[in-house]
Amino acid sequence: MAMATSAYEIRVRGEITHALANALTPMGWSIDTDDGSTVLSGNVRDQAELRGILDSLAAISLELLEVRQVEAPPDAP
Repeated sequence: MAMATSAYEIRVRGEITHALANALTPMGWSIDTDDGSTVLSGNVRDQAELRGILDSLAAISLELLEVRQVEAPPDAP
């Protein structure tokens, strides 16, 4: 049975490198920089995984600007 996932976008202040973003988020997340902020987008399995990502961002003092659940693309698992 496939596990249901939810898609999220997390925006932080500042432009972070792809290497750092990849170290802080699950594989397969996309990273976009825009207007002095970075948007991390991808799927999470559950609230515990989302909390872990947010805790990782806070641990390196990134300022969280927005977290929102978004509709997953049609081809997403």
